[in-house]
Amino acid sequence: MAEMSFAALALRLSRIGAVMGRAQQRGLDEAGRIVEVEARGMLGDYQPAIPPFPRWADLKDSTIRDRLRRGFTANDPLLRSGELRDSIHHEVRGNTAFVFSRDINAGRHEFGTSKMPPRPFIGPALVRKLDEAGKAVADHIAAPLTNGRR
Repeated sequence: MAEMSFAALALRLSRIGAVMGRAQQRGLDEAGRIVEVEARGMLGDYQPAIPPFPRWADLKDSTIRDRLRRGFTANDPLLRSGELRDSIHHEVRGNTAFVFSRDINAGRHEFGTSKMPPRPFIGPALVRKLDEAGKAVADHIAAPLTNGRR
């Protein structure tokens, strides 16, 4: 690294401080997008257990018959019209990225009910992509400190 005077270092640090908040927000936004895309991609395929989340149970025969009767594919769990998939979004508030669904039934699928087993997709998406999402945040925060080099 090139030598730098204390005055130049102080000036550089004051400029870095002004951009760090924006860098953090961009990193959190990218992390949220990574988890959102993963969660959307999980729908329609049976998912294995991703601790602490259970594997997805097979659809009941009655559910498969109902799907066929309504014109949907027989065995694509949590994927009918695409509404649930398309309801998954992310947003950044403060120092936190949130990944969520606006579908009223999403919680029933994520956690199950007394009559339906859980088929979690947001929690497992986070577990699968935690390292990648964390790296995205770290890279964005480090960029102003390293002149944009990652």
